[in-house]
Amino acid sequence: SDLPPEAADLGMHGGLLLVFMEVRFEFPSWTQSGLWGGRCTAVVHAPSGTPLARVRPPRRAAVMRLRPARLRYAVRPDVPDVAMDLRSLAAPLSDVPLADSKVDHWWDLRESLHRRKGLLSHRLLGYVDTPNGEGSCWRRTERPVDAWRHLLTIGLDFGIGFEVADGGRLQVEISPADLAAGRFDRVCGIFDSA
Repeated sequence: SDLPPEAADLGMHGGLLLVFMEVRFEFPSWTQSGLWGGRCTAVVHAPSGTPLARVRPPRRAAVMRLRPARLRYAVRPDVPDVAMDLRSLAAPLSDVPLADSKVDHWWDLRESLHRRKGLLSHRLLGYVDTPNGEGSCWRRTERPVDAWRHLLTIGLDFGIGFEVADGGRLQVEISPADLAAGRFDRVCGIFDSA
C-alpha cells in the first residue's frame, strides 16, 4: 500500500517483502568494513495479515544491525545502463551501439533522470545496473527473450550503515512470470562493488 501507482505490478500482491542476504566479512576480525556479498539471497512474500515473529539468529552468526529508515518513494524515469564491454547499451537495448566518447554522457543522463549523484541508490523496478563482473544472475537479465527484471537494489547508504565491498550494492532480479504471479522464492541476487 506504500508503493506508488507506477509500481502496480509489485504492489498488487500486497503484504510485505522480506529481503534476506548472506553478507560475509572479508576478514573475520573486521566488523565495520570489508563486507562482501555471499551466495545466498532470498525474498519472502508475507501476504497482508501474516503474523510475523522476530527470532534469534544462529549462535555464531555475526549480526549486522542497520539503523531504521522510513522509506519514501519518488517516481523517476529510467533507461538501461551501459553494457559490460562499454560498446553498447545494456539489455533490452543491447543492439544499440555506444561510441567510447558517449559512455560518460550516457551515465550522466541516467543520473540526471534518477535525480541523484554519487553511489547512493536504493531502487525498485526499472533497469538492472551493469555489475562489475559477470555471473549467472546477470546473464538472466541479458536474455533476448524472457529477460529477468530488476526487482530492487539496496545500495551504499552511510545513513543506515550499509556498505558491501567498496561502495557496493545488492541487486535482486526476478523473472517476469514470477513477478506477475507474486512468486518471490526464486529471485537471484547480484552483489558488486563500485
